[in-house]
Amino acid sequence: MKVFAAVACLMLVTACQAPPPPEMTEAEIAQIETEVMEWMGSHVRDYAELNPELLLGAWNAEDCSSTRFADRSTNRQELEAQVRRVLGGWASVNIELLPGSVVDVISPSMAVFQGTGRQEYTPQGGQPGLYRVHFTYFLEKNTGDWKIRRNHVSGGVW
Repeated sequence: MKVFAAVACLMLVTACQAPPPPEMTEAEIAQIETEVMEWMGSHVRDYAELNPELLLGAWNAEDCSSTRFADRSTNRQELEAQVRRVLGGWASVNIELLPGSVVDVISPSMAVFQGTGRQEYTPQGGQPGLYRVHFTYFLEKNTGDWKIRRNHVSGGVW
């Protein structure tokens, strides 16, 4: 019976896998990995501006969601409120990506970024804090620019 359950589970997992991506050369994959790493570096530096419009410009305008620690948004309106609330609570912030981040290229227009960062911030009227943050971003490239479709950020005190 255990063997039957294991085989059934394996068949279900195999059946639910996404189709293989279109064939891409190693050079194309490396180019996308470089683009996404550069894009993410720029994106985390943009937080220092504390400018909601700048950050919201990085998101897909039609379909997006975000989970930042326990704060979840499931549509553009909720995302805009979340970004304004978070940035409004900070007097300053600096985020630096740490070595070891990875990009998984799904297709020429889709990639997943996973990485860890060092976040220094000072809340409005509070003491500076230092956090280790973990990022997972599902990115989509439409009109030549990478945009965030989904993300998840978590972490804790350094």
